[in-house]
Amino acid sequence: YPSGNLVIIITGERDQHSLIVQEDELRTTKIRALFQSDGRSTCYYRNGDEWINMSIQGGQYLDQAGNRVRRWIWPNLSPEPHVPLSPIFISLNCHVGVRILAQDKIFVSFLAMGRQAKFNMGTKVQVSTSSQLPPAAQLGEDELLLLAFRVRILQLFDRMRG
Repeated sequence: YPSGNLVIIITGERDQHSLIVQEDELRTTKIRALFQSDGRSTCYYRNGDEWINMSIQGGQYLDQAGNRVRRWIWPNLSPEPHVPLSPIFISLNCHVGVRILAQDKIFVSFLAMGRQAKFNMGTKVQVSTSSQLPPAAQLGEDELLLLAFRVRILQLFDRMRG
């Protein structure tokens, strides 16, 4: 961020990569979005409530009260004709935006001081009719807490490096 705070953290272990978007706050590490290379992603409102949640099956968009506004299934998972996904555009804050155009076209954009960085965090999953989808894995509270601590530690290392 222009403030010097870390915006995006990219982590990777073996075949799994994650992109974490943080809020522009000095004292706390608020995670505004988490995108994983296996197709799981969640965006959060400023107060920490879930905004958008996606998996390899589809996704849902919630309002600030937690009511479902939209729900979708990715077209490659259903043999039936489907209605194309209407693009979703959200602003996590004045510098970071998310565009969801298709399963393989999920863009996280950062814009500050006239420069832009764009990441495509979409995943394309082809499912044959004979295969079963794996159960949707949810990060437990402990895993989220560990991830938040890891982000905080990486942030502190970044600050120590100057």
